[in-house]
Amino acid sequence: MKSLKTHRFRLQTLGLSLLFVLLLLPKASFSQFASQNEIIVREIVIDNLGAGQIDRSYVLTHLSQKIGDKLDYSLISADVRDILKTGIISDVKVKAVELTDGVKIIYAVRKRLRLDRAIVFSGAKKFKESKLRDWIDLRIGDYVDDQVMGVKIQKIIKEYHEAKFPYVSITWEVVETDKYDGRGKVKVTINEGEKSKIKKVIFVGNDGISGEELKKIIGAKAWWNPFGWWGRKYDQNEIDVASDNLRNYYMGQGYLDAKLDKPVIEMYEKGKYSIAFNINEGAKYRFADIDIDGFELFEKNALLQRVVCRPGAVAFASSLQASVRGIGDFYGGKGYAGTYVEPILTPDIKTETVSVDFKVHEGVLTHIRNIKIRGNTRTRDEVIRRELLVYPGELYNTVKIRRSERIVQNLGFFSTVRSSSEKALSPDEKDLVIEVAEKRTGQFMMGAGFSSIDRLVGFVEVSQGNFDLKGWPYFTGGGQKLKLRLQFGTTRSSYDLSFTEPWFLGRRLSLGFDFFRSDMDYDDFSLKRTGGAVKLGKALPGPNRIDFRYQIVHKEEYDIADTNMYYYTDGTMDPYSFSENTDYVKSSIRAAITHDTRNNPFVPTRGNRSSIFSEVSGGPLAFDLDIYRIGAKGRQYFPLWFGHVLSLKGEIEVVDEYGDTEEMPIAEKLFLGGGRNLRGFEYREVGPKVSRVIPTDNGEIIDHRPVGGRSMVMASVEYTIPVISSIRFAGFYDMGNVWRDAYDFDFSSFASSAGIGLRIDMPGFPIRIDRAWIISKDDELSEDDPWVFWIGYDF
Repeated sequence: MKSLKTHRFRLQTLGLSLLFVLLLLPKASFSQFASQNEIIVREIVIDNLGAGQIDRSYVLTHLSQKIGDKLDYSLISADVRDILKTGIISDVKVKAVELTDGVKIIYAVRKRLRLDRAIVFSGAKKFKESKLRDWIDLRIGDYVDDQVMGVKIQKIIKEYHEAKFPYVSITWEVVETDKYDGRGKVKVTINEGEKSKIKKVIFVGNDGISGEELKKIIGAKAWWNPFGWWGRKYDQNEIDVASDNLRNYYMGQGYLDAKLDKPVIEMYEKGKYSIAFNINEGAKYRFADIDIDGFELFEKNALLQRVVCRPGAVAFASSLQASVRGIGDFYGGKGYAGTYVEPILTPDIKTETVSVDFKVHEGVLTHIRNIKIRGNTRTRDEVIRRELLVYPGELYNTVKIRRSERIVQNLGFFSTVRSSSEKALSPDEKDLVIEVAEKRTGQFMMGAGFSSIDRLVGFVEVSQGNFDLKGWPYFTGGGQKLKLRLQFGTTRSSYDLSFTEPWFLGRRLSLGFDFFRSDMDYDDFSLKRTGGAVKLGKALPGPNRIDFRYQIVHKEEYDIADTNMYYYTDGTMDPYSFSENTDYVKSSIRAAITHDTRNNPFVPTRGNRSSIFSEVSGGPLAFDLDIYRIGAKGRQYFPLWFGHVLSLKGEIEVVDEYGDTEEMPIAEKLFLGGGRNLRGFEYREVGPKVSRVIPTDNGEIIDHRPVGGRSMVMASVEYTIPVISSIRFAGFYDMGNVWRDAYDFDFSSFASSAGIGLRIDMPGFPIRIDRAWIISKDDELSEDDPWVFWIGYDF
């Protein structure tokens, strides 16, 4: 029977056999071949080392070394790898036999057995056999051997570890049942061991750093966090990693002599363990003398300016790393490739200080000869090249190259992006190599949910983030973006198709098209929108961008709930009536400038996103509506302690008529209230309202309806606290108002609310749940809606 230890040994020996496959050649033959310039392969033989029949023609199709060709050791090595990649063969041995006029190559292969029955499991109590079969993912007819089992069994071990069974051990036996047909069976034996979990984490000797802080380093939950009340799984690998993290953290905090004993694990109840980390902190060192040597190309003062270590400051590892990076970037930014900086530390335990000497090993002034793109099996070369900040013939600027890596990574097309260099013929030139690994860029998503505004809602979305309009037949690899989204619900349905070319005419100029149709049911009327838009955008210096959009849309307001005469409630008693139907075409152009320094577009923890915009409809753009709107909005994120984040949000907007339009439709006016802005109020309830008196048998009632305004201001403060990965608590305060006339701001009159919430940051399906309490109303007619349930990110 095989165990994991046996499997690892087998992998190692297999790897060695691949690396040194040519050593299998007979010594006499090898020496004779090595002394000749040309050795011809006269014969290739395929031998079978195991059970089952070998299709020799199948093996021969995977050989690059052919009869009649010169013997090529690299081809034989590649052939071995290709045969093993088929998944059918588990082992290959190669032997060369000398002939009078050349050589005969013998490939001795061992075929994997095929399962002829379901795998049998024994000893499993925690999990059902059906789950074990799903995890091992081997069916009747699949190829199997010890190597395959060693890989497949890892999934089961991982699941046992997640279920807090750290001592699980698994063995297996592959038994041949039919030698002629190459069939076999597998029996897996599981020894689960005792279920164990760590309920207590103890730190001893941590005088300089609190236990709560150290718990965060190893991922242990605080006492108040309910997700930590059930204990953690006990995994020896995790404990080893935790010890390394603690040691590195202490070193990074200036405790250069810090030592950790082996963690002590004790069982204080059946299945419950405590773990104690014994720490000898030693002294907390501070920087003493700071010096640089080994430099010849630049002045010392210029290099010292890149050093952030200061005498008397705590000897943080981050300060050392930043100094090394700063000096290296000084050289690398000027094209001196190969420069590296070695910090030499000289601690003085008596004074608890450490002197640092930055030893500079200067590189050579280097230019880029060629730029090579590798690994892009779908994405076209030009999609990557156009994002790079360096070009052939320029200096080998390592700072720009590193920034280029991040830019290409942020495209979202690749799982990894790495740069390296290759020697060229000239010592002052290098080839820059950009190595990428493609990842899936297409998505198909379906979902259903509930929001406090849209009520029940479902959606279907198909998108391709690396679309190529000309890339028949797969239409991928051009860096374009295509998205089709269908949304349907009890109050809203919408259909959207969008396409974006980020490099229009080969320039950093994005061109996009949108086509849309939506139908929304409000309390007072329904609104149907059908239209399209053309978008043009360009990146500006720094984290800034300008965008233009021309849009033409047909809007229809229908199913008016009440066409009676109403009167404004602001004291003017001006009459207002809802038209039976409003049908118009709006032609508009919009310009916006955006500044964005956020560290994450979905769940940011630092940075700012601000924008100013203006929009004009009608006039020279023709059609039915002459209005304009201007506004600005922004949000700032401040990272605080322990992952807490404070965010401030503000928005101001004005819309007004001009030209032939005397009264804009209600769909163009401004509203507040609901989960996206003023929480705690009903959707669109904050702002100007109209009312009428309705006689009843018991007297009269006042019926009111929001009608929107032309000026709006709102602000929000939110404080979030991480609980576990992807879950945050939130506290917030919202305020704002909408006024009837344009530019008629009354800052003495605001609606406001405060509350608490939960943020569940599931990728593609983020959930926001809030409970709000109204502090002040814009007027007594505004109605409340204390609960907010929202699916989506807050942009």
